[in-house]
Amino acid sequence: MEYPLMDERGWPMKIPKYTLPSPNITALERAIRIALAASLVGMLVAGTQRGLIGHDPGGVMLWALALAASLDLAISGAIGYCPLYHWIYFPWALREHEPRLSGPLDLQGNSQKRLGLLAFPGDGAAVALGLIVENAVRRYGPIPLWLDRALDIAPELGTELDYSRIATLIVDAAGSLTAAGVSAGDYLAIIKRDNMDVFVLAAAASRLGAVPALLSPTLCPDAIDALLERLGEPLVIADRAAIQRHRLLERGCDVVVVDGSMDGATCLKQLTSASPSPVNTRAPDDVAAITHTSGTTGTPKLCMHTGRSLAGQACVQLIAHKVFLTKRDVFATCPTAIHARVLSGWHALLAVGCGHLALFESDPETTATFFKRYRPTVVDTFPNVYIRWEQFAHGADGPLSNVRFFISTFDAVHPRTIQRLLRASKRRLPLWVQGYAQSEVGLATLSVRWRHRKLEPARDARDVGWAVPGLTRVRITDSVSGKRLRPGSVGQIEVGSVGQIAGYLGEEKRTASGWNGAWWRMGDVGQMTRWRTLRLHGRLVDAIPGLPDALAIEDQLLVRLPELTELVILPGMDGGLPIPVVCTAGDQPLDPVRWDKAMLDLPMLAQPIHRSWADLPTTATWKVKRSELMLQLQDQHGWSMRLTEGGSRT
Repeated sequence: MEYPLMDERGWPMKIPKYTLPSPNITALERAIRIALAASLVGMLVAGTQRGLIGHDPGGVMLWALALAASLDLAISGAIGYCPLYHWIYFPWALREHEPRLSGPLDLQGNSQKRLGLLAFPGDGAAVALGLIVENAVRRYGPIPLWLDRALDIAPELGTELDYSRIATLIVDAAGSLTAAGVSAGDYLAIIKRDNMDVFVLAAAASRLGAVPALLSPTLCPDAIDALLERLGEPLVIADRAAIQRHRLLERGCDVVVVDGSMDGATCLKQLTSASPSPVNTRAPDDVAAITHTSGTTGTPKLCMHTGRSLAGQACVQLIAHKVFLTKRDVFATCPTAIHARVLSGWHALLAVGCGHLALFESDPETTATFFKRYRPTVVDTFPNVYIRWEQFAHGADGPLSNVRFFISTFDAVHPRTIQRLLRASKRRLPLWVQGYAQSEVGLATLSVRWRHRKLEPARDARDVGWAVPGLTRVRITDSVSGKRLRPGSVGQIEVGSVGQIAGYLGEEKRTASGWNGAWWRMGDVGQMTRWRTLRLHGRLVDAIPGLPDALAIEDQLLVRLPELTELVILPGMDGGLPIPVVCTAGDQPLDPVRWDKAMLDLPMLAQPIHRSWADLPTTATWKVKRSELMLQLQDQHGWSMRLTEGGSRT
């Protein structure tokens, strides 16, 4: 299906724009709403304790409606955003204008100003990357920042600093980039190891009106060559390791080295500007930054993020942070610096002004040391990192004892991991907030979990929750006809979101194939439950014939075999049984008797293949590349297989 509207560059147009209105709420009205919410919650608790509200379906429904009303009152009273109001309006707007709608809806009005999204006065919501840190420092003063290693562009600053230093670094880096010839509208590739200075360089480029493209140095040289060619052979900012690994000087790139000097490359520290570079931010619908997908099915795709799409992706986080976090919190993150979530997530983090522990190495021993030192109250990282962190979940000094919220996005997390980490917290009610997301659309659904006595709770771990009222919509469609399916039917997942990207750079046909009207095809298989939550089955490209729910089997085996640190089920070779690939704690051999016992009531699988975690091919977000792992097994054992092309979530 052709994409509805394209401009002269071949990019999806963000017109027509429809606005979600937000009612003006005065300070007195906000106070009244908060008081009503507190009273309603108190009456619900008292009614339940006295048996006035039963546990029959009618009582549960009453509980749910009253709780939804109290949350709406509390949130609207705190920040002016009315979820139920937008929940009613948003589906109508999409249904009414769906044939013409080609991108995310705009969020404008009073609620947006309270959320701090309005970076372009009078022109809707957009994220100005070059001004995020400066605005936060102006509002909150020095915001503590702790790193697990010193910055490559300024190692003299050490690992304990604050965001006022980062704001100064961004201005200085902008001057250096100006001296290197960077100007508004230019593309700029950043290829260096993960650290905060990747964000500093991206913000500096954005401050000049340039478009930073964040590329992972862990990609293979051929992939980097293809991406640089797609970007039009831009100026490359890189460290020495990336320059050598990807032969950037040999291929004729104009290179600026950030960590020292190198023959043939310009040293960043030697570039100085005679005067401060003027701020030249881009319009909300212009491309503001470029990230790439994981490349699990081939060469990664370059995702074009606009200021408006980044604001849409940050919106849910901003609401949650404003409601639940304070300046006293310590927010720990362990991202990959080139990920789209860094651009939107740190914008939301700085909107609160709490201390930030930024880790870029997921090693359990190192992480435990930092957690013991800074005692984070909120932890945010990727699912596969949490699996590794199970090793110190019950350490002697309790590295996770102070955590109130665990945040995980992009993929479902194994139930054993969720419960082990929740049990490690000494807080009264620690919560696990799980988001199902994709770089192309941002957050799609959200779910919350709490502690259980058993590692295998009654709730399905593959249930990734509900769409966010007013911000996202989710539906299941037939992969052939594209028609919407009823709840309970398994099909392709499609999402409508305020955070949808502008498209893939240089791949107009692939961009068009991702759209189904106003909906984005996620490339995943799932189903809607009768409660309208989304149950995730897995990637369409990773589907295993005869085993439609392989991820659920992986969950059960990980619960039953605590010695496993990772488990991946792959399609059988030469038409045989599906093949489990396992990793164990300390790389100890897996007991075949325990394996057979755990498999008694599960579909038949081949004998497990044991691998070390370090030997598994992973993406920049530490997700196992299943297709590449299958190719490794093919080379090792001489099997044959058939691979299909598909999208990839990063």
